[in-house]
Amino acid sequence: MPLRELEDALRKAPADVPQLRAVLALTLGRWLLAEGDVTRAEAHLREALAAVPDLRPAIRLLERIDEARGNVRGLVAARQCY
Repeated sequence: MPLRELEDALRKAPADVPQLRAVLALTLGRWLLAEGDVTRAEAHLREALAAVPDLRPAIRLLERIDEARGNVRGLVAARQCY
């Protein structure tokens, strides 16, 4: 599924189905991170966590972003989610 279609699917996903929104946002975050768009990836990963707060794949990817940035506070906050 192309990136734009996935973004459209996330926009259209019902708010009352948080698991679907989380999976779509997580997938977008992964793809954007692979393309090197860290800022947009981080936004989608945080959106995934807003929908499903204990979504470990999103937490782990955010940890990698924080680690690459040298963001110690972000790492500590992410690890407190475990």
